[in-house]
Amino acid sequence: MNTLSPNTHRADSRWGKMRYKFGRQRFAASGNRLRALLSVLSLALVLANLDGRASAQSASQPAATAARFNGALVASMHHDAAGLPQAVADEFNVTVMAAFIVGPSWTALSNADQAAVAMALRRYLAARFADAFDDFHGERMIIDPNVQSRGTDTLVRTDIIHDDGTHTHLDYRMRAYDGHWRIIDVFLDGVSQLTTQRADLAAVTPNGAAALVARLDVATRALR
Repeated sequence: MNTLSPNTHRADSRWGKMRYKFGRQRFAASGNRLRALLSVLSLALVLANLDGRASAQSASQPAATAARFNGALVASMHHDAAGLPQAVADEFNVTVMAAFIVGPSWTALSNADQAAVAMALRRYLAARFADAFDDFHGERMIIDPNVQSRGTDTLVRTDIIHDDGTHTHLDYRMRAYDGHWRIIDVFLDGVSQLTTQRADLAAVTPNGAAALVARLDVATRALR
């Protein structure tokens, strides 16, 4: 599995720069880096138990969610990232993502603490996407119409075609909630960003919601 280390990319590659920026921020200075290599199967099994409201929907709707969020990314590349916070709120299920990052202790948090962590994560995600997708060089985003089923989830693949002809994959894992397909993970060239974030925050998680919110807010401010 590829890592997000900037040392693995050519310095003159535009996507190498974008990918570096998307993966460069590490929350924890130390910790067990093997957590970042959790398999996609393990991620799917954990996510499958986080929320029972998922429902079956047609294959066309997940692609529409991807198209809307990709549109916000394209706008950001044209130096208009103002819509990204709302796009994250509309197209992601940040509460499910926060529950996975926190792990088993999520259920011990109060509703107010859960909401605070989810909101901090939402702010961070918007800032991180804005930081990574901040320049346009003729990239095209092509959504694969062949949506893949993963149990109750779907995987929508986006092929980013750069002006030099190279390709990169930005894929979304989604699940249906109340009739709306929402993103619950993003894979950058096959690497789960949610799994990586859980590993990076593992050292902070035992310290409670306030510590998590503080760490996420520090990371968000560093991206602005």
